[in-house]
Amino acid sequence: EPKLQQQQVRVAREYPAGLVVQGDKDLLYRAFYNLLANALEALDGPGEVRIAASASNSHVSVDIMDNGSGFTEDALEKLRDPFFTTKEAGTGLGLAIVDTILEGHNAQAHYGNMPEGGARVEVVFPLN
Repeated sequence: EPKLQQQQVRVAREYPAGLVVQGDKDLLYRAFYNLLANALEALDGPGEVRIAASASNSHVSVDIMDNGSGFTEDALEKLRDPFFTTKEAGTGLGLAIVDTILEGHNAQAHYGNMPEGGARVEVVFPLN
């Protein structure tokens, strides 16, 4: 929260009350923390991060979107590679950790860009 305020990043939350998935709350916290930290770092200044979630009969979907510059094509191809980073001080392990945590919950992350610009990460949890 302090980093969000300092950087003047607004977080918009769009999800229905009572929406839950089953899993290890500490591991899921770490996965979503990494995704939000990446969005914040990608903005590198004022902006917006939007978190939207919805449920269907088969899955729960959580989207994290920012209005930054989005992923380059090269980065999209390498995001899942351990030790790949676009940051000077990054380890390249953040998204590898996210993927490992999500796999342990039978969930998947899909990385891409929004048509109007900015990055989008969709996390999909199956309900069965």
